[in-house]
Amino acid sequence: MCTHFHPSTRKNEEYMKHLKEHQYLHTFKRDGIVAVVRSPHAHPIESVHVRITGKVQNVRYLTWATEHAKLMSIDGWIRNVKDGSLEAVFSGKSVSVDKMLDICKTGPSYAQVKQIEAEACDPPRGTGFHILSTHE
Repeated sequence: MCTHFHPSTRKNEEYMKHLKEHQYLHTFKRDGIVAVVRSPHAHPIESVHVRITGKVQNVRYLTWATEHAKLMSIDGWIRNVKDGSLEAVFSGKSVSVDKMLDICKTGPSYAQVKQIEAEACDPPRGTGFHILSTHE
């Protein structure tokens, strides 16, 4: 992402200061115009393939996980597996993915999560978070 604007207003100056302090961007000044480029180190993107076991089907886990993923701007998908487990891919800012994995340990109120296994994977195609059809 690259944005150009004139930093002469106080509001823009304060906004740029906030972004720099949190390492969200790099700025390049030229001819009174500032180019703002997102820092590649600001929020590393992480993608994980997840398997969740326990009493996780027929307890609204898919809907619950989808709602939380969307709130945290996580891309990916989740689905039931015929063996009774769930399979998912979570992709987003590392802090968001870590938080999603953490809350998935509990799940919705009627779930009884036994185990969560997660391993790094390629990011999903597309954006958004979706419920997929049951997998073999």
